[in-house]
Formats: sequence, C-alpha cells, structure tokens
Amino acid sequence: MVASVLEDTSDPWTAQAQAWTQMVGFTTLAGVSKSRVSTQVELWSTSRIQSMIKDHRSLVALSEPDRWFTIQPHVNDSSQSRILNRFRAADVGLGNRRPNVLGGAYKECPLCLMGGSVSRLDEIHVALVCPAVGFTRRAKGIEAYQTGPLVSQNPVELIMRGYLGGDGADPKTMMARANALQCMLEDWFRQVSLA
Repeated sequence: MVASVLEDTSDPWTAQAQAWTQMVGFTTLAGVSKSRVSTQVELWSTSRIQSMIKDHRSLVALSEPDRWFTIQPHVNDSSQSRILNRFRAADVGLGNRRPNVLGGAYKECPLCLMGGSVSRLDEIHVALVCPAVGFTRRAKGIEAYQTGPLVSQNPVELIMRGYLGGDGADPKTMMARANALQCMLEDWFRQVSLA
C-alpha cells in the first residue's frame, strides 16, 4: 500500500514524504529499516534544535536533555519545574523582553544602575552576578555552586547551564535549585519594587 502511494508523484503526501526523506539524509526509504529511519530522524532533529539554540543568544543557558525527546526526570507540573524551565528559556519576566508584572521594562539591571554600574539585564545576571541579590545567592547556595572547583573556571553561561541541569543533577537537587532561584527572583523583584 505505502509503495503504491509513493509511486504517485502527483500525490501531495508523496511529495511531502520525499522532501522529508531527503531533508533527513535518505535518497529513498526502500529497504530502510524503521529503527534506522527513527535514528536518522532523531539525529537530524537534535542537530536542528542545537543549531537553533546557538542562533538565539538568550538561550545560551539552555541545558541539553539527558535523553532527547523524552520528559526529563526533574520535569513535572510543580512550580519548581516551571521556574527551572523559565530560567532555561531566559523568560522569567524580568522586564527585559516585555514589561514585567510591576510594569517596568529594562535593558539594564535597574538595581545595578542605582549602584552606579551598567549591567545588561538577563536571567544569568540576576541568578549569578547581580550584587543586589548577593546575600540571597550566598544564603541559598548558588554562590557556593558557582565558585565550586568543578565549575569556577567556566564562563557564567556554562555555570548557569550546569546549574539548570546540565551537570546531570538528580531530581531532588534540581527541585532545591529551583527553590533557590525562586527565592532569588522574588528578592530581585522585591528590591525593584522598592526602588
């Protein structure tokens, strides 16, 4: 049945199947096993996603999954999972992309500006750099992580990627990290609202 459909070059499904086949690296599907097709599609899809991530500066902290196209062990419907994923996607609502919940829109960190320095506002800055939330960063163990011997020599982007799951941490650790990030984010917003 499939072979007869694929022979009809005027069929739109056939044209789409042929375009897809060439896109993932096959000249024909004749004699190709399902597992080989599955492997090739996964490799092509993974490389495409990795390429898109590299093209978007805001996704530099996005950690790669342990296993592609499956729900990761730390992903669930909890608030912790949501905050981790919002940090990974660089969209926690700081006001750097669109006005935040306070109505503010900023390109530079408003707390750093008050302190006399100019720092680009993004999730990495708030989580790992901003001096205004330094106490919370120390109290929640984030600073200890970023100054630890395994990650201290890395650029902040790689440290953030590791902290968000790129270091292979277990689900319990990831939930604790999410709670720490949530506390720091709340502290940052509290200070911005008082400024």
